[in-house]
Amino acid sequence: MGCRISSSNNENFAPSTNRTDINATADEMSSSRMDPTDQQPTSVDYKARLERKQCLAKETPEPVYDLADCNLKDVPPGVFIMCKVLRKELLSLANNRLTSLTGGGALNDLQLLVTLNLTSNRFRKLPEEIGTLQNLRELLLANNSLERLPVQINRLQKLQLLDLSSNNLTTIEPLSFMANLRILNICGNPRLTKLPNQLATCDNLVDLVLDPNTIVEPPTEVIEAGTYAIVKYLSTGEVLARPPEDQQDSRAKTSTINFINSERDELRAAELAREKHQKEKQLLERERLAYEKDYLAESKLHEQQQRKKQQLLEQLLQQQNQNESHVTRLQEEKQSERQRLINDILKDEQHSSQLVDKLLSLKNGPDPAFLERERQEQEQLIEQLRNQQNDLRKQEVLTAMTNLLENEINVIQNFHNQRDQSSRNILEREYETNNLLNNVFLNCDRNRQDIIDQVNCNEDIQKSAVAALIARNDSRTWGLVEQVRIVESQLAALTTYEIDRKKINQDDQINHLSEQRINLTFVLMDLLKQQDQRKQQLLDTLKIIERQKEGEQTDFWLLQYQKLLDHQPAEITQDSASLDPILGYQFLENGVVHCLPFLSKIWQNRDKELSSVTDGDLLEAGVQNPADRRAILASIASYYDYLNRRIEFPEGDTSPESPTAPPPPTEEQPDPSCPPEEEAAAVVNGGLQFAECVICMEETVQVIFLPCGHMCCCSGCHTEIRDCPMCRAYIERKIKVIQP
Repeated sequence: MGCRISSSNNENFAPSTNRTDINATADEMSSSRMDPTDQQPTSVDYKARLERKQCLAKETPEPVYDLADCNLKDVPPGVFIMCKVLRKELLSLANNRLTSLTGGGALNDLQLLVTLNLTSNRFRKLPEEIGTLQNLRELLLANNSLERLPVQINRLQKLQLLDLSSNNLTTIEPLSFMANLRILNICGNPRLTKLPNQLATCDNLVDLVLDPNTIVEPPTEVIEAGTYAIVKYLSTGEVLARPPEDQQDSRAKTSTINFINSERDELRAAELAREKHQKEKQLLERERLAYEKDYLAESKLHEQQQRKKQQLLEQLLQQQNQNESHVTRLQEEKQSERQRLINDILKDEQHSSQLVDKLLSLKNGPDPAFLERERQEQEQLIEQLRNQQNDLRKQEVLTAMTNLLENEINVIQNFHNQRDQSSRNILEREYETNNLLNNVFLNCDRNRQDIIDQVNCNEDIQKSAVAALIARNDSRTWGLVEQVRIVESQLAALTTYEIDRKKINQDDQINHLSEQRINLTFVLMDLLKQQDQRKQQLLDTLKIIERQKEGEQTDFWLLQYQKLLDHQPAEITQDSASLDPILGYQFLENGVVHCLPFLSKIWQNRDKELSSVTDGDLLEAGVQNPADRRAILASIASYYDYLNRRIEFPEGDTSPESPTAPPPPTEEQPDPSCPPEEEAAAVVNGGLQFAECVICMEETVQVIFLPCGHMCCCSGCHTEIRDCPMCRAYIERKIKVIQP
């Protein structure tokens, strides 16, 4: 059975109300500020509830940090610093399983805290740092296991409400000189039997809630007289008379109402101050960010200074160790030098004594036994030297053989590794090449079928096919093509020869070759111009044929193409190999290139050798002019004379109409002006050997640059360049050479 006692100066109150009413009144202020969710516990996951409450505390502007009823064993880290940053005034950790406050951080961060609710936990003692909460006004510690209070609790000079009900306290002596303490609840402490005299120093104590059945000192009549009588008794030992019951009730109600009104006024003041706190929040946030930034910069600077200091100390220590090792080495060298000098002195003394003995012995005459012993020692010494020399030779031979074997093993290992790597690279390239060839074949078949479909559907394509077939059967066009091929082969040979001359730095040869290359370039440009003119003439002929066709006959050009194929001679229907450049050059020199189409029948006759061609064969082939037949036979004879090495490469005067080779060698110019015999042989036996591309050094050359005439790039590398890589001349035109 508990009792609540209220009094003011010289007022006595009637005893006794119910204990539940006392506890409800004592917890009125704290329960009014707690979150409504704590009053009605729900079956929610504690972890989710904790996260929700922490998020709510960070986002809401209310000065309340509520973590009640979260089944906590330790305070979550960073809670105290968050209360300081967010300027929270109420921290509720009620209805948990806490035993200490060490996990939340430093209690110094709770300087702004006004209310601390630790009700219904498992505290046995409070930390000594609780005295640092200078602004704390309400401290609720009911339903714990406190056995004693820390001495520093009396430093809470602004504390007004202290709830210590339902604990295991034996004394409350630390509660002294607390000038603002007004409500003290100590009921539910069965081991507390005596109130200390220090409690009388709390001048503003208004309500004292206790169990009169367990309190022995002060006496029961003093407890029934009220709080003022208890304080008076503890200070002077005087027992005051008990006031009437009705007066006691009215005074108690008046005192309680005044206290509650004062508390409400404080709440209104706190509500007004809340807006001010909200305005200060942003400023504090900026200050906090600036402080954190400065703190990070200072930390980095401190770390850099510490690192530099450590490096300097390490360098000094290393230098000191080096100096010590150097001094030690010098001392050892000095000691060894000293020992060596002593040994030399002893050896010299011994040697001098031996010389004196020998001189004395020689004075008396040589001793035969001594001479014999000396001879034997000399022989033994010679034998030992001979054996040592043989051993040294054997050792040197073995060492040399070992080194040779190691080098040989390394060479073999490197060879095997390189061979394996080369094999892998070759297989990879072969696989990639096969894939590329398969793709090319597939694309070729697909493109061929597309072209055939287009030819069947498109009249312009049929017309172009007819024009191409007419140009192929035209003797003049065919002669121009062969002349272009000859000039191209000559340009390729001159370019290859010029590259070889540049390698050996023969500038005079290069200048002469450049003149001939430019002349050949002019000839090639003239031949290409003639080709374009002949092509235009054939197109004009096609236009005349097109004007002469009657009606809207379907597939007219396709039928014309078939007629040309039907009337084409059998000897030129098959694909013929390209003309040998040497033979073509002879035809060009003798002016019978225009007769080459008539010789197609002779080329296709595999049973007849070229050397056995007669005048009758040429007449049968269609060459009617006797001068042309004689020139053809002379060209064939010169060609076979060159093959048999009876004459050099054909030479003649340089003219813009016919390409020529370089001039013959002279005494001042020992190198030949034409390609060497090896190159000429390669041209005769297997066709012209094109040089490698000067850029990629892998593919053969296929493009001629105009106007310089160099043939030095492949079909892949020429697309990216604008100047000739050999002479740096600007490229106006590029001609791709179709190799036979």
